Amino acid sequence: MSSKAQSLKFIQYVRKSSQGESRQVASLEDQEKILRELIAKESLTIVQRLSESQSAKEPGIRPIYQSMLDAIQAGKANAILVWHLDRLSRNPADSGVLQWLLQSGVIKCIKTPEREYHPEDHALLMAVESSMANQYVRDLKRNVYRGVKEKAERGSYPYKAKAGYIVETVTRHHIADLIRFGLLRMAWEDMLTGLYSVPQELERLNAKGYRLPRTKNGGNKPMSRSSLYRLFVDPFYTGVFEFEGRTIQGNHPPLVSKEEFARVQRILGRPLREKPQKYQHPYAGLARCGVCGCQITAETHVKTYKQHGTSRSYTYYHCTGRKGCTKHSVTEADMEGQIKDSLEGCRLDPFFADWAIDVLKREEADQSKLEQITEHTVPEALQTIYRRLDRLYAMREDGEISKEDFLTRKAKHQADLDTLTEASHQATTKTTRDRQTLQNLLTFARDAYTEFTTGSPERKRQVALSFAPSYVLTQGTLTISTHPALDLIRTFEPPKTPDQQIGPGDTDALDSTWRTMLDQLRKVVTCAEQAFSHYICAQHTGHTGSEQ
Repeated sequence: MSSKAQSLKFIQYVRKSSQGESRQVASLEDQEKILRELIAKESLTIVQRLSESQSAKEPGIRPIYQSMLDAIQAGKANAILVWHLDRLSRNPADSGVLQWLLQSGVIKCIKTPEREYHPEDHALLMAVESSMANQYVRDLKRNVYRGVKEKAERGSYPYKAKAGYIVETVTRHHIADLIRFGLLRMAWEDMLTGLYSVPQELERLNAKGYRLPRTKNGGNKPMSRSSLYRLFVDPFYTGVFEFEGRTIQGNHPPLVSKEEFARVQRILGRPLREKPQKYQHPYAGLARCGVCGCQITAETHVKTYKQHGTSRSYTYYHCTGRKGCTKHSVTEADMEGQIKDSLEGCRLDPFFADWAIDVLKREEADQSKLEQITEHTVPEALQTIYRRLDRLYAMREDGEISKEDFLTRKAKHQADLDTLTEASHQATTKTTRDRQTLQNLLTFARDAYTEFTTGSPERKRQVALSFAPSYVLTQGTLTISTHPALDLIRTFEPPKTPDQQIGPGDTDALDSTWRTMLDQLRKVVTCAEQAFSHYICAQHTGHTGSEQ
């Protein structure tokens, strides 16, 4: 590097987006490491080091970046050291200011590990690179919006999970959070009595143990009053959501029926102005068209027979036709029959299901007893860390190590301690949740066919939602993509007639055939989290919303 360049006074600037861009570019630590090596190699003079976690897609929203420009214009520095030019700007406004400061000589140099930008350089070079950074933001925004829109068209809520729900890891659908869903349902039931105000219900809800989910930045706090107010007026909890001015039937399990929601609005003094729905279409929004991918909708026609003075209604399901697809219709009876036939193949012998659920409950009880016995037993790995911390404190008290060295070592041991504790907690939590998922599956495979056959339209829809994450209707044929565990159940011996079933005799865990079947199900169920919580939560609440 020339002596003139060595005399420059650099401000080091590193940035990552606070909105997820850190997954696409180097982290702050990586940027700083690369720049440190460059500083040492070329003996650069650094007068200030700045770091920022903020998006650059809009101008005027980065206070630290603006402070850097102010320092340069005040003469405290005259050059910028940065990992890449797009760390400085991703929008035309900031790019224009930066180019003008460079062109006018206020900034003498912008240096990256790959190249340098000087006032005498051709203006087109920097303009092109700045435009590429800006175009990246525009393309990203367009692609994200396209994904959000397609997800909404499939009936999946495209945004962050609301209170009482989590995002299923495989299908990315919103499913019930078994820890919080029931508590929120009880809150709605309290409100339906008309005996509680929202502040009173908030106290009751938090007293019952409701806490927000843990996040990287905290969580695990009681619900706030404003959050509970928003929850009680949000139609999302009836099974629908708003997108681009349209009401879309979601595939998430509803927390309340539309009648219950309307009643709470009246109690809160917020009467609904919606036009009441005339017909129930339990399978609307359940499937997608196999030709164009749009949702399957429903419509009901009433035919009057004048000669008999009677009328009869007919319900048909077909593609919405938003992409020009031919609306090939099938009757509701056809839809229902195809789902019923598929459910028939996944039924479990009720005696096996009850035996397996009993085995799982005994395992849970045994685990609880073991945890009580080992509650005060510290694993060897944790004991090792505690011993190291004790020695570290002794070394500090004896003056053998400095304060800085002590704090560094303590931080490392504490990080190891946190990692081990969290790993132990996650392992226990996963075991519990896998066991609960398996119980949900067994209950579903035992009861779902009967409930679908004899249940109300609302219950039929809930069973269908839990049965499969994906339904595709192509020219009248319904393709159902079921969970791997249900596919495995199809290979088991089908349920027998009552006179052929195994009697409720000695059915302990030594039954080799049943034990093998249960072990097979364990292996499949562990790959999906709470796959049948739709069905179980609806059992507990005793309703769903399916009106169209």
